[in-house]
Amino acid sequence: MKTRLKRYAGSLIDFLLFILFFYLFTLFFSNVIVPNNPTYQANSEKMNEIMLSSGLFEENSKGDIVDIDDNYDEVLTEFYKTYPYVDANKDHFLSYEDAKRKSGLFHEVSDGVFVVNEDASELDLGIFYTSQLYNAKVSLFNYSDYKNYYDYNDNLIYWGSIGCIVLSSAIFYLILPLCLKGKSIGRLIFRMKLLSQDDKPASIMQRIIRYIAFLMIVVLMSLWLYFIPLGINLIIYFIDKKNRGIPDLLAVTYVKERED
Repeated sequence: MKTRLKRYAGSLIDFLLFILFFYLFTLFFSNVIVPNNPTYQANSEKMNEIMLSSGLFEENSKGDIVDIDDNYDEVLTEFYKTYPYVDANKDHFLSYEDAKRKSGLFHEVSDGVFVVNEDASELDLGIFYTSQLYNAKVSLFNYSDYKNYYDYNDNLIYWGSIGCIVLSSAIFYLILPLCLKGKSIGRLIFRMKLLSQDDKPASIMQRIIRYIAFLMIVVLMSLWLYFIPLGINLIIYFIDKKNRGIPDLLAVTYVKERED
């Protein structure tokens, strides 16, 4: 098997093991750490209370918070008149009235009182109420108390995911290679070794730099750029004569077959 194919197969094994451990760590985090975080649980309960009290949601027989399925106009009217979730600098209820006037589906019988037109179809009314419910939910989810609870919980999940990425990648791309004298599981299987450009064993600092570069690729993949960083790294890897990717170029290392 050619060196390039061995390197690719070994890297694939390491990456799949990293993904497996990331999945296991994520399961542990979401099923053990998060449920036992008192602030997260308290915030979730308060968010549910706000959603139910707004009238825009209801609780089903299983205890899940779901969208309302009837009385849309009554709920929306009550929401904009009595609940504190609306921006005080903007008259949302007037906007809801204006939406009715401009929809062509209602006629105003008195100031602020509307009746559905006889020729209004169920489909058009459904579309109208769906759009207005969406606007109301935007107001609700931007309500300062709800947003504070949500931001804390979202940040906990976000940083927990980052922690799982760092931990699982550190095991396979830093700790194990340090323990195995530069060999990862994949390189051990295919009898490959990590060397500096002067053909000496890669130093600890080079291995750390190489790991950090790989970690940045994975983090960028996970958060913003999906598979673009990995694709760029693979292109560089296949173009380079020594089969080096971005981590190797930054760490001044390369991988070759062991002769022993």
